[in-house]
This record gives sequence, C-alpha cells and structure tokens, in this order.
Amino acid sequence: MQFLVFLFNMMGPFKTTRLQRILPSAGYGLLLLLLVLLISACESERKFDGKLSFYVPADASLIIRSYDPKDMISELENNSFLRGYERSDSLPGIAALWSRFDTLNPQGESWLSFSPSTDSVLQIGLITKVKLLQQNDSLADQGWLAAIRVKENKKLQLQTDSGPLFLQLEEGVLIAATSDALLQKSMEGPGLSGQQLGKLSASLNTDKAAVFFNNGLASESSFGSGWQGVSLELQPDGFGFYGVGQTKDSTALWSRNDLGQPAQLNLPSIAPATSTYIIERSYKSPVDTLSNRLDSSLGAQLLDNSSSYGYLEGKGGKVIAFKAIDSLNFQDILSAYSSENDQFRAIKRYSLNDTLQFDADQFPWLSAVKATTFFRLEDYFVFTEETIASEEIISSYRNKASIANRSDYSGISAGLSDVAHLRIYGQPERLKPYLSDAANGLFAQETELNQQQEHQLMGLQYTALDGVLYLQGQTVLPQAKQTTTGIQELRSIALGSSPLADPQWFSNHRTKGKDIVYPDVDNPLHLLAYNGKSLWTRKLGEPILGKIQEVDLLRNGKKQLAFATASRLYIIDRNGDDVGSFPIKFKDEVTQPLAVFDYDNNRKYRFVIVQDKDILMYDAKAKIVKGFTFTEAPTALAMPPQHLRIGNKDYLTFPLTDGRLLIKSRVGKDRVKVNSTFTFGSSPIFEEGGNFVFISGDETKVSIDTRGGISRKELGVEQGFSLVISGKTKVSLDENLLRINGRLYELPYGVYSAPGIFQVGRKRYVSLTDLQEKTVYVFDTNGDLLPNFPVYGTTSGVIGDANRNRRPNLLTQSDKNTLTIYEF
Repeated sequence: MQFLVFLFNMMGPFKTTRLQRILPSAGYGLLLLLLVLLISACESERKFDGKLSFYVPADASLIIRSYDPKDMISELENNSFLRGYERSDSLPGIAALWSRFDTLNPQGESWLSFSPSTDSVLQIGLITKVKLLQQNDSLADQGWLAAIRVKENKKLQLQTDSGPLFLQLEEGVLIAATSDALLQKSMEGPGLSGQQLGKLSASLNTDKAAVFFNNGLASESSFGSGWQGVSLELQPDGFGFYGVGQTKDSTALWSRNDLGQPAQLNLPSIAPATSTYIIERSYKSPVDTLSNRLDSSLGAQLLDNSSSYGYLEGKGGKVIAFKAIDSLNFQDILSAYSSENDQFRAIKRYSLNDTLQFDADQFPWLSAVKATTFFRLEDYFVFTEETIASEEIISSYRNKASIANRSDYSGISAGLSDVAHLRIYGQPERLKPYLSDAANGLFAQETELNQQQEHQLMGLQYTALDGVLYLQGQTVLPQAKQTTTGIQELRSIALGSSPLADPQWFSNHRTKGKDIVYPDVDNPLHLLAYNGKSLWTRKLGEPILGKIQEVDLLRNGKKQLAFATASRLYIIDRNGDDVGSFPIKFKDEVTQPLAVFDYDNNRKYRFVIVQDKDILMYDAKAKIVKGFTFTEAPTALAMPPQHLRIGNKDYLTFPLTDGRLLIKSRVGKDRVKVNSTFTFGSSPIFEEGGNFVFISGDETKVSIDTRGGISRKELGVEQGFSLVISGKTKVSLDENLLRINGRLYELPYGVYSAPGIFQVGRKRYVSLTDLQEKTVYVFDTNGDLLPNFPVYGTTSGVIGDANRNRRPNLLTQSDKNTLTIYEF
C-alpha cells in the first residue's frame, strides 16, 4: 500500500494527463477509485479507535486489563487460593511483574500484555492513559514524563531497577515495553486480534480485572482455539472467573450440531468426594453424529437414550456414566447385553456380556474406559472396569460422601449457572490442561501446593449459545485438610461367616488403639486387628450371652475379654488364651448375661453369674466370694444385676420376674426396700439425680429414691421407647423423636436401634441405626448431627479411637459378611 501511494505521488502534476493518455476514461476512473479505497483502508486500519486494546501487540498470548492496577495486584497477592502458585506465568507471578512499571505509576485503565520471545524471556508491554497535565502539576516534574511530552510520538528509553523500559506517547496513550522491538509491535497495532479483544473486553465487567487468553483457557483441541476473556472474581477464601470466547471453530466441540439446549448436570451427586476429576457433557438425543450412520451398537443405543454422559477418575480407577432419559427403558436396553452379578450395599451390579465401544475422536472420555460392570444410582447408569471402582462409588453414595456433599461444593456451585453443556470438577493440578497452555495461563504448570490446595476442588463450566462460548470457573478453599467429606470410609473387612452379634471394639495395650471382636453364627469368637488381619479364632461351642465386657484382671493395663455362655464363664486374654483358672464350667444353665462389678473403680472385679434364681459371685481367681450372702432370689431374675454408686454407697439391683426390685448392699443385705412391683422391659436401671430410674414395660418412667420412695410418670410414648444415661449425658428415643440432653432432633420415620453413648478422649458421641434404611447416625452431646452423617450401616455402630490419631472411628456392618470402619 505504501508503494502505491508513493507511485501515485510521484506522478506529480502530470499524473492525470499521463494516465488519461494511457487508459480510457472508464479505466482511469476505476484505477483512481481503487487507489483511493486502498489508501482509505490503510488509514482506517491504522486509525486509533480510542480503545487501549488497539496498541496490544499482535503476538500477545496473555493480556490483563485492570481499571485499578494497585488494587488488583493486592488482591492477587493476598488471595488464599492463589498463594500456592508462584511461577511468573501464573496470576500471582504476573502480579509481581507489574512492579516493572512501578516507576510509571499507572492509574485507571491499564493493559498488560505478555508476548513470546526466542530467548525464553517474557516480553511485557503496558498500555495506559496519561492525562494532560498543567505546568504547575507536581507530576510534571518527573523527568521521564517531561521528556516524553516535549514531542509526542518520540521514543524514550528509561532505566529502572528492574531493567530498561522503552516508552512512547501517542494520542494521550502511554505505551511502554521491556524491549524496543515489542514497543514497535505495539505501535503497529494488533489488526484483527484487536477487533476480537475489543469485542471481548466490551462484554466483561469493567469493575473487575480481566484476563484474555489466546489458545490458553480451555486449550484442549476439543474446546477450540482463539481468544477467550474472563473477569476475575477474587474472594478472600476463593477464586472465580466468568467470561466468553469464540465458538466458530470447525475443530471445536461447539461446532457440532448435537449440543441441544444446556441442561442440569448432576454427576457430582454420585461422584465420590475424593474424585480427582469428573466431567459431564449434555447433548440432544438422538445424537446426530450417530443417527446419520445407523449405528446399532450398544454404545450408540445408550447415547441415543441419555441426555448426558460423564467420566470420572478416583481412587478405584476410571468410570463412565450415562444420565438416562427414561431409566426403565435404559435398563431394558441393557438387559439384552448383561446379566445380574451380585449386590453391594444393597445396590445390584450387572456384568456386561458385550463390549462397550466408542469412537475415540468423537468420544475421547467414553473410549477411555473398558467397561465390564454397571449399576444404577438415581438416573445415572455407571460403568466401571474394576470392582473396586464400583465399591468406591456405591460406598460414597450410601454414606452421602459425594462431591455434592463436600463442604466447599455449595460455594463452588453458587459461582456456576444452573445449566451448561459441559461441566468439570477436579483438583487444580488435574485441571491444568483447561487452565493453561505451554507458555501462559491462569496457573503455573509446575508448582508445589500447600496442604489445603492438595484437597482443593475447582469447578469449570462451558455453555455455547447463539455463537458465543460462555466460560465460568469457581473454587473455594476448604476450611481444613479433611473437608472432602467430613467422614471417611477407611476400610471394609470381608468376613468368612456372618457375625452372630454386633461387632465391638477391644482395647489393644500394645498399640493403644482398638481391635475388633465378634462371635459368628457358628459360635467361634474372632479377634481382628484394626486393619482387618485375623489375630485368632476361638471355638466356643455355644453363643455368648449379651455383650462382651473388657476387664484388666491382672491390673497391669493389659485387657481381657469377659463373657458368659450357657455353661461357662470365660476370661480370655488378647492372645486368645484363658486367664488363670477360667473358664468356670457350670452344671446348671446360665440364664442371664455376665454382670461385672468394680466397686471402687480399682479393678478388683466381681463376676456375677445368674442361673434362673441362683446368684453366684466370683473374684478374679475364679473363687466364690464368701462375703456375699445373697445367693438365691425369691424368683428368677428378669435381667442381669447391676451395680450403681450413689453418693458414697454401693447399690446392687436385682429385678425379678414377679415384678419385685431388690436393692442390696455389697454383701447382699437389703439396702433399699421397694414396696411395689413393676413390669420390667428391656430398659436397664440408671442413676439420675441420686435416684434409680428405668422405663417399665408399659412405657412408664419409674424413679425410686434411696429411701424407697417411688414416683411414676406416664410418658405417653410409643412402645419401644429407649432411655440411655451415662454420666451427664441423657438420651431418649420415642419412635423418630430423639432427645439428647433435652434437645429434640426429629429423625426420619424408621425402625431404630437403641441409642448408644461412647466416649473418645474428652468428647462423647451418641450413635443409633435406622435398621430399615441401613443408615447410622452420630450426634454430639449438644444434639447436633455430625457433618455428612448418616452413613451406610446395617447394625448398631460402636465408636472408639481405633488407630490412635485422636479421631473417632465408627465400626458397623455394611452387609451380613462385611465390617466397615469410618473415621470422622
């Protein structure tokens, strides 16, 4: 174009005559018009449009726009999430690079650009506005500003502590660069890129810092190429962005005609909270890319009958899932290609009889999994390669430990729109392909994260509408390292046969933790280590009566197991061996569980055996305690005797089947005379307020003082009312109404086990199980349900610190042959 102008000017005063001689009049007019248009085009292309983006160099790959640079830099440097990313091509690193221009003190709208360089050194440019200053303005005394104002369009080199800067002032705009070559590129203008930047910039919030990427954000080929722009949302405990990009790219996912309308993508509701990466894509059905080629494979049928598909990675491996449009129809399609295999946590699993295949180019995530098994959760049909993956997903779903139950999920989802075409969740390290490219990006390629960020969850979302690609991202720092679920399933332990009674913790004096003890249906007694390893099995020949009790018979800190069967009293050490002269064998049948008394809490135990109405008391040497004179009750005992300490006195209670309650002293003499009879139910006798308290079989609360005074209170509760008291903790359950220390918690209607009270360290916990729904609840003593409870369990749960890390462990069964340990 410059050559044409030069040629036209050289014709001088003769150009019209000369051209008219050479060309006909029409041809001359056309040539003249062409020259005018070309010259006008060049002038138009170079004419400053008032937008600072005009001076962004054409080869820039990352650009930041801010209307308050100092405030933006402070937010970037102090953001909790971004502190773990320190390289120069990450946002915190880029914030530090603004210091190169501190001498210029940029105010108001400013653009910072980063361009590639052959010597691997970032080339940085700054474009900002300079107000016209009066001569008496203090800023006019700055040498560089005065020098550059002498003659506009004059280049100036300024030496700073960070290196040289090359400056030029043009039409009130200050252009600065770290090299003369970059300054020249800025003066040449970005051309088409500048038009794209102008459109993107106009669509973003001017109150927020904005970042523009050229093939940076969502740089994977399936997301297309070109410029994207996002506004930054910097919160004290998180980080977010939203913006737009181009969709007219023949290589991009968005160019396909099977997107349909954006939809709700709910894969986080079934994805384990510990998943490192999940992605879900919606589309219209039937899928256009398949229907045009009459594909009748299983994969094609599944796609045509679902509204979205997803892919996730977790501890158990890779998994894919389809959200069915009609779940029953979807199951019918699969029935021709599968057979029922087994159940896990009451969820049916099916084996595939046919290979599930997908085109790797069109469906890269689906083709990454060679599915062998599937199962259904809600509207999703989940396909896995390995059994462990299905167990991980089902367990987390049953335990309400999915991504949707994470403490940071609500904050993340609040930053995303309700519907989308594509949604991604994962740890920032796993999401880097979407957040940065080889040179520039939101986050550095190599970085060491702090402990919080190792458990970080980030959400990304893409929606294509009317030729525009909308981008969103959000992350919120967890409040603590273990916030993925609040509760973690540590392990499941497969058993050879079903337990006869609920498993219990047993103290291990070597590890200071807990082992697991349980009898099975064939009457052996098993002791398992916390990790599930079998320590020993002891054949008993008959069932254990009641619960196993823990004693320290030798008073040396080494615990033993104490229990009774119909014919024996056992004391067994942790090696599975009998202690001293135990077991004691009986000719007559033992009719009640073993009662253990420790009067002064000094481990001088008394073991009480009940045989109908006969009462036998033994000491630690398996000898009859001769000082105890109450050896025969008037009638059979209705439940095991108990020892209560009220004030400084000991009381032994003996409920009888004829309704009488005998309260004796240590030696068996009457201590309290109770002149009434009762209908005894399953409630033990507790001490409350210095009185003996129990719930009778007719659901009446009975209170007896130490002088024999009796008060009754009809509770007006349903049959099956439970009361448990331990120290200052009082728990009652009436159908679905749970009261803990007077505070009411309304449970869902169900069939519940009796509440249990457990102490770990200085804290007490209340546990109970909905036996119908197979869910275990754990509360604190304030009556608050602990986060992410209930969890899956089929039996009453017991709580203890099994691995001595000062975090409670819940032990329950997850099916008839499996024990499960949770940590919370």
